[in-house]
Amino acid sequence: MYGRVRRVTLDATGTTVTAQFLFDDLFRNFDIQMGPDGNLWVLHTDASDRGGDEIGRYVFAGESLPSANVLEVSNKSVGGSLTFGFRARNGQIVVPWISTTRLPAPVPTPFGDQLVPIDVVLPFLAVQADDRVYRGESLPNVTTLIGTPVHVQALAFDPATGTARASNVASITLH
Repeated sequence: MYGRVRRVTLDATGTTVTAQFLFDDLFRNFDIQMGPDGNLWVLHTDASDRGGDEIGRYVFAGESLPSANVLEVSNKSVGGSLTFGFRARNGQIVVPWISTTRLPAPVPTPFGDQLVPIDVVLPFLAVQADDRVYRGESLPNVTTLIGTPVHVQALAFDPATGTARASNVASITLH
């Protein structure tokens, strides 16, 4: 009857829950999906259960900055599109790059550890307002790309201090 939303931690294989935390306790959930903005969106009913459906959004703010996310926004990735989401501080400039490979070990740079070889540099993005920026990319309709991993990493540059820092790596496999 209740729609409990939990945050879980999985083991290294991704098959066993090692910890869980009750994140929210709604009356009844219908669906939870990751939206193109990188947040979780939930469709649920109000506590009266009389058809008062509501849409809620969970914004995760606990990640270290800068951070990179890959958000699939089309119903297929090959021949469709991907949206990359980045979080950095307001006023910073994000320079993302993508690759189909990931390095076996981090490469230390003056800006932080580089984990993705720089195959394609995407246009820079200026971070404003809510500390998030997005970059959509079309993918060719080439079936030989099915099963290909795509990795993204970014550098966040702060013009006020002249400092830069590398993000985490986000990945997706094309299907």
